[in-house]
Amino acid sequence: MQFSRQLFYILGVSSIVCLVGCSSIDDAYAHSGYTIPEGWIGKNDQRPSLGDSTWIDYLSENEPLQALIKKGLESNYNLSIAQSRMRLAGAELKAIKPNRLPSINGQLQGIRAKSISPLPVVNTEPEISNDYSLSFALNWELDLWGKLHNEKQSRFFNYQAAKADFKFAQISLASQIAKLWLNIMHAKGQVQLSEQILEAYTHIEQSMKERYISGLVSAEDYLNVQSSKEALQEEQLTLKKQSEVLTRSLEILLGDYPSGQSITYTPLPDFKTHIPSNLPSDLLLNRPDIVSAEKRIQSAKALVKSAQKQRFPRIQLTGTYGNASDALKNLLDSDLTLWSVGTGITQPLINHGTIKAGIEQTKARFSEAEAYYNQTVLNAFSEVENALSNESYLSRERHSNDQQLKQAREIARINKESYINGHGDFLTLMNAFINVLNAERMHLQIKRSQLENRIQIYHALGESFVES
Repeated sequence: MQFSRQLFYILGVSSIVCLVGCSSIDDAYAHSGYTIPEGWIGKNDQRPSLGDSTWIDYLSENEPLQALIKKGLESNYNLSIAQSRMRLAGAELKAIKPNRLPSINGQLQGIRAKSISPLPVVNTEPEISNDYSLSFALNWELDLWGKLHNEKQSRFFNYQAAKADFKFAQISLASQIAKLWLNIMHAKGQVQLSEQILEAYTHIEQSMKERYISGLVSAEDYLNVQSSKEALQEEQLTLKKQSEVLTRSLEILLGDYPSGQSITYTPLPDFKTHIPSNLPSDLLLNRPDIVSAEKRIQSAKALVKSAQKQRFPRIQLTGTYGNASDALKNLLDSDLTLWSVGTGITQPLINHGTIKAGIEQTKARFSEAEAYYNQTVLNAFSEVENALSNESYLSRERHSNDQQLKQAREIARINKESYINGHGDFLTLMNAFINVLNAERMHLQIKRSQLENRIQIYHALGESFVES
């Protein structure tokens, strides 16, 4: 009875110390997140559209592209690394959860020994003895201060961070695959247009050759046409090489050997709807890498609390229950039962600064996590702002190119009518046709840049156009 009173007294005093200690620790490390600029926040709470359905349909309903993305999500090795880290964090969380619960270990032991008496007794026979025991031991560290709870919290937030990292890795991989796909389609489209231009140059070269032989044009004019054709052929080879290199890069993302096998060409789509320039900053709240950085701050904060509580005494309850006998058949005899119950308190006194150094380490990790979070938020805003700015510039560039392409087509139409009516010149017609193709090449390049930039906007906002 007196033992129980002493135990309750110890637990009561410990609880008071715990409340005081925890109060000071909770107030010491409040997270000061990065302040979002008010000028970036939208005027309403409604989530704005990020574009029309045309380009989204091209990405989300393009079966060959979706098949590649699905394969990448299943076979990409970097994604497998992120998934393994998530599983590791989950296993570490499971491993630390039982630390706050009592542990019970069972032991069954049997010993058979032979001994001889050391006394010089005549005709002494060796003595054979048996010793059997069955016992259960209980060990329970009372988490009065919440130290073990803080350690579990840290592992929990680490697991949440790993899950967010894996999700962001999926989004990033899908974006990389889509961008490579777009660039491959762009290169193949440029090759097709250059082939049409080369065909026009072939007709011009033949016409210039006939005129040169007839003395109607100079050798310099004839050589200039040949030089332009050779330059275009060289550019076409570069485009084909670029397409092959991009294909190998795509294959690596898919976890395949980089063989450079050709991919079927699909024309890039047109779209007209603009992305809103004033997006609410709340769109970034669900960006997985920001979520991960926030969780790591919470994990570091929990470790600071746990390290500070290392200074408090540790209280453990222990108990044993079991039987011991020289005969195995009597091992379960209740008359031979042995048991014990005890408690112990361990208070750090002299540790040569080990606890203090551990606290400083956790504080440094907390400061690092907080700085990393703030930098991650700034990088996210920078990515979104740059993508939105690029969208504006590309829209103006697209408008200018549309006018040039419209004018080039009109000039080609006029020259074609003149040539058909016998008033135009063949070389003038071919040059007008080449100008149209060059404008279309620029049009394709701008279209690729716009699509790629919109994928970047989705990625910067932590969105995904695929089901992961």
